[in-house]
Formats: sequence, structure tokens, C-alpha cells
Amino acid sequence: MDNRLRAMLLCLLMFWSCALFAQDGGIDRTHARLSGAMSPPSSAKVGTALSPDQTASLMGHMAREVRSNYFDGFNEDLKTIATANQIGEGFPLDFHARELAPQRLKKAGDRFAWTVPVSSTGAHGMRLKLDLTNLEADDQVYLVDADSLYAFGPYRADKGEFWGPLVDGETTLVTLVSNDANFGDFNISEGSHIFKRRKAAKICEDDLNCENSQLRDVATAVGHYSFVSRGSTYVCTGTLLRAEDNSFQPYFLTANHCVGSQSVADTVHVYWDYRSTSCDSGQGVNKSSLPQNNGSQLLATNDNLDTTLLLLNGNVGQRHFMGWNAQAVPAVGTNITCIHHPAGDYMRVSKGRVTATGERACGNSYNDEIRIDWIDSLTEGGSSGSAIFNDNFEVVGDESGCGPENCDGTSAPGNYDWYGSFFHFYPQISQWLGGDTPPPTGDVLKNGESQSFDLARNATKSWTLDLPANVSQLTVTITGSGDADLYVKRAAINWPGDRGKHDEAEFKAPYISGSSESVTFTNPGSGTWNVLVDGYSASSGTITATWQVGGDTGSGTEDWARATPHNYRNNQTYSYTYTKAGANRVGVHFVRLDTEANYDFVSIKDGSGNTIYRVSGNLISNGSGSAFGRTDGWAYVDGDSITVELVTDGSVRDWGYQTDQASFE
Repeated sequence: MDNRLRAMLLCLLMFWSCALFAQDGGIDRTHARLSGAMSPPSSAKVGTALSPDQTASLMGHMAREVRSNYFDGFNEDLKTIATANQIGEGFPLDFHARELAPQRLKKAGDRFAWTVPVSSTGAHGMRLKLDLTNLEADDQVYLVDADSLYAFGPYRADKGEFWGPLVDGETTLVTLVSNDANFGDFNISEGSHIFKRRKAAKICEDDLNCENSQLRDVATAVGHYSFVSRGSTYVCTGTLLRAEDNSFQPYFLTANHCVGSQSVADTVHVYWDYRSTSCDSGQGVNKSSLPQNNGSQLLATNDNLDTTLLLLNGNVGQRHFMGWNAQAVPAVGTNITCIHHPAGDYMRVSKGRVTATGERACGNSYNDEIRIDWIDSLTEGGSSGSAIFNDNFEVVGDESGCGPENCDGTSAPGNYDWYGSFFHFYPQISQWLGGDTPPPTGDVLKNGESQSFDLARNATKSWTLDLPANVSQLTVTITGSGDADLYVKRAAINWPGDRGKHDEAEFKAPYISGSSESVTFTNPGSGTWNVLVDGYSASSGTITATWQVGGDTGSGTEDWARATPHNYRNNQTYSYTYTKAGANRVGVHFVRLDTEANYDFVSIKDGSGNTIYRVSGNLISNGSGSAFGRTDGWAYVDGDSITVELVTDGSVRDWGYQTDQASFE
């Protein structure tokens, strides 16, 4: 019997298993579906560690106020240029506690305490960037709402540098508490001025509190959060997901365009249960009394799918964790519900239907998007990242947005939005949520040896190759018949999310017709690389990987430790040059590179002074990260000389850079 006929008969006998397995070329989705559940009661405290009375007892010793007039009178101007979900803009601050505090703290009850008011004129709220590294071991810092005396914290020296939570009002009280009169130092380097109150959502939005009790219970999974990017503050929505192991870890689904890096994930501050006071009251509850979480870990993100999974810091208390369905993309006509925080306001509900799938959306920014046409409803800025779920309360996507916001009185005709596909994101996050069988690891490609492939349409085959150190060039080639596509990537290949053309430093895919394709990498990083061939149509052929190893007496590495001050100063240029006479190519390796994104730039220049790379942001940590088109911390230029130059502006000061090695060949 022909092998393909045999496979067809097996699929007829085991229809569901075969169909589910074939959808994305190797991920077994038979069990990729989970219902939601309420987490068990928790005795752990959620929110502030102090009562208002306890906070008030620490307020007896005030320093002089630190006030910024940076945005005095500019709130309305800022609103006109802000993006839909932006509510704050960054401004410089630069002071140390020891500059304002007394030499010894005074006693407040059984402890010692001191408070400095930090204000931004005209602000509706603030977020502050602190560095607590130099505190004493027993020192604690609280950030206090001056009106409600809600105290965020305590924060200690091990917190290091971080963005504090959003505190309402023009003034934030920064309170230092110690067990004795001696104390360490802390620094506040930047603030984010909240210029926009969380405006009321459009009147045609449907209030969650007018829905049935089942939907109101499910909504405890939904969080309204703010985050900071390059000093600006934004708002989005996220949703807790249940894991198969019933650990009730706070896995939080949101959008990549909200949180796409660990540096932004660190700043996430979530409010839970932000609802109206009652059905259609038009008023939200007092947010300072709500459960809150500050900070998160970025587990997975995908900018092609506009989807991110976070693990929130701390305990979220007893609440619903949403179920999910990654067995298939929801069919056109599927009923959909979305619980979200439009414009950063209290929870609303939108209901609609799937009208298209597998689309490119938002100016062709995202792939495999799901279109939802709303039934007399809509979403707004601040709804981004919110989950959509089907009639079984299973999450199937998260909001990218990009639709109209028509609102005529209580009617909202003709609105739609785009959503990232949970089905396509699932292979990246199944290790945390469960419900999958790990795909086979694939074969190993050896240097100069060819292997064959024979693929049906939409089938894939995977390999790995292990590169030694000091490889000067890697080439992978396929030849054959039909139409096969070659993908070579240093990181894991996220299939099918990575389908398409790529021409990056460590990820290449020609994505052309036919089965003759080749990619080449110069000075690739050592270690495991991943290779995949996709059958765009039925195809067969051979694949070959070849690489050349350097290591002759004319190449090598040597110690080259150079660094800026930490933190660097404003309006400075820090420049170092490495030269190896006679070399054809030189490089430097960064241990860490962390500058103010989009303002303070590190340039890599060749011996002629040409700028080869110009980057900024928190890009490299512990010798690896995404910079200079690579992930291994190295920057290379042709010739025998390379210059590393940091130019800073006049506002925020960040960590800077540090190198440890140089290479030559």
C-alpha cells in the first residue's frame, strides 16, 4: 500500500488526532484546551502592608519639598500629541536622600522615619524611578498617596533600580523607615508626569456590572495596568490564564505593543477589580483601595503576533483564571466576548463575532490576526491586550485594536477590532500552560554532510547544528523539487509564527519560489542553531550545512575591559578605541549595555570613522542580548580598528556600558 494512502486511511480512523496534529507541523494539540477555574482562598496579603493610621504615624518628620515645574501648564498640550493609551510623560529628577535628610533620623513610634514630598506641578499622578542599592539592610522605603495615605511598599535595597507604582495626585510622599537612626542613601532619577486623568469611556460602552453573575465572576481575571516606556506612562489591559498543573501562578496575557521587553515588564503595575460602583452609575470605585501588583517577568513575546505572556510578581489573591483553547483558530461566525478597560476606565464588556482570520492587520504590522465585528459596541485606547473568549469562556486571542470607535449616543454602529491569535502564540507558551506534547528535537546536521527531506504540503522537518567557537562563516543550502522554504535561526524557531521572509543577523529565510535556497552567516555565535524546512507545497531534496573555523595565529581574542561611569553623566561623550594592526576584522564584547532608550546612543565606528551601528536602551545583560544585529553581545566591524562611543543628552542618566574582550582576525 502506498505510504500516502496509508496515512490518509489512518487519518480517517483517527480524524481528530490527525487533524489537530497536522495544523502546525509538529505540535500535538489534542489536549491544547483548558477550562477556567477560581483559585483557592489565600491568606497572603494583597496590597499595602500598612493601614492609613500606621502610615500617618510615619509622617511626623518632613523634609523640604522637591518640586518639578517641567510640565507646569502643559497638560492640554501633552494630550494633543499623546498616543491613544498614553497618560504620562517623563521628566528629569536627580536627587539623593542624603542631600535632604537629617544626619540622623528621628523616632516615629517604635521606628525611625523621614519623608520627602516629591511633586510635579499640575500632575494628576506620578511614577518615580528609584535606585535603592545603597540602603542599609534594615531600611525600607514606601511611596505614599498624600490624600488617601495608601502606602506602596515596603521596598528594600535588593529591589535595586526600578519604577515605582502610579501614585495619584500632584505629590508623592517618599518615606524612609529604619530600625535605628542610621540609614543608607537612595536616589530618585526620573519621574513620569500623569497629564491625563483616566477619562470616562464612551457612553455607548456596556458596563460589566450590568451583566450576569457568571460574567462578573469571570471578570476577576482581568487587570487594568499602567507601564513605563522611555519615561512615558501608558495603560493597557491583561488577563490571568490558568495552567494545566493548577498551580495558579499569575500568568498574565496581554499585547506585545504594550509590553515587549523585560525592561517594560519590570514597570507593570496592575489594579484588580476596577469596576463601576453599580450598574450604569457612571462612577468607578476608588482605585487606591483595590488589590494591586507591581512588576512582572517577561516569559514570552511575539511582535509578529502582537502577543505577550507575563508572570506577575507577588500574590493576586483569590480570583478567576481564564481557560483557553489552542486547538484551532476560532471559526468565522464564532461568538466572542471581551472584558476590558477602555481609556483606562472601569471595566466594560463588548460582544461580537469573528468575521475573518489569518489576516495581516494594523498597517500590516501583525500576522494571523482575527477580526471581530462588534454588535453595537467597541473598544478604545487602554483596551489593548485584553483577551477575547468564546461561549465556553476560553481565551482565543488578545487585542491589537486598530478599529474605528464610532459612538452615537448609546449606539455604536460599524465597529471592529483586530486580535492576536492565541492558537499561533501557543507553541511559545505551552511549557508554562501545559496541554501539549513536546515536538521531536529533530536530526543533527554535521559539517559538510547532506541529509534528505520529503515533505507533504504544510509539513515541516527540523534539524539542529552545533557550531564550535571561532566560526568565520556558516552556510546552509537546500536543493530539490517542489517548493520548500528554508529557515535558519540561532534562537528557537516559533512555528508557524516565524513563517515568512527573514534577513536578520541571526535569523534568515529567503522565502522564495522553488526548492533551491541558501543562507550565509558571517562570524556566527557558537552553540546550537536551529534549522527548519517547510513544505510550502509537496517537495523533496537535500539539505547541507558547511562552516569554516578560524583559529589560525592571525585571529583570536584578548582582554579589553572598558566602561563608562555607572551611572554616566549628562551631556558627555565616552569613547574607547581598540586597534589590532593588520587585522581584517575586529570586534568588542559587551558585558552590559543599558542607556536611556531613544536619547543616549552608543555608536560602533570603524577605523574610518563610519558609524556601523547606533543603538540605545537596555540591550545587553550578562554578556548577551539583542544588539548590533546579534544576541551574543559582540559588535564587529571590518578593518583593524573599532570605536565604542556613548553620547548622552541633558536629562536622564542610566547605567552605561562595560566591555570585557576584543577579537581580531
